[in-house]
Amino acid sequence: EFSEFKETSKELEEESDATLRQLEEQLKSTQSRLAAESKEKQALLERLVKATQGNAEIDRLNQELEKHKGIASELRARIASLETENDEVSQREREASAQNGLLQQHLDEALESVALAQDEHEELVRGSAEAEQRLLEEVRDLQSEFTALRHGNHQAKELDGSPPNTHGELDSLREEVRQLRTQLQQ
Repeated sequence: EFSEFKETSKELEEESDATLRQLEEQLKSTQSRLAAESKEKQALLERLVKATQGNAEIDRLNQELEKHKGIASELRARIASLETENDEVSQREREASAQNGLLQQHLDEALESVALAQDEHEELVRGSAEAEQRLLEEVRDLQSEFTALRHGNHQAKELDGSPPNTHGELDSLREEVRQLRTQLQQ
């Protein structure tokens, strides 16, 4: 959008400059014609003094002179209007450029934040994988200990004739496994 605006602004500026040059040329041409006609009027006035029959020609030349003065005045007003439009286009272009700079700065800051978040995420994933591995090893160790304890407890109970009491040990081991899983999920 910005590049399209910039291109449009450039085209408008070029069109304005071309129109301004054309109007300035027309103004110069009109002014020279005006000067020439002014001289012509003077010559006619001199001839009128000499010859009284040129009143109609003088009136026509005066009307044409007024017409050209009106055209020159309109052209000056148009030039002023084009200069104002050109200033407004330049101001909008400066504002758009400043806004583009701010947007670029925000984008750079956002990209930096995303990169930092990705780094933190990768570090958390690595830490989580290491913690998971450690906890899995602890669970295996506890399962081995439990199996050994149950086996040892079972043999000891068989020797003294009482039934093995693994229920309390099993509950204790289950609680430890539950705590390890909770830690693993965190």
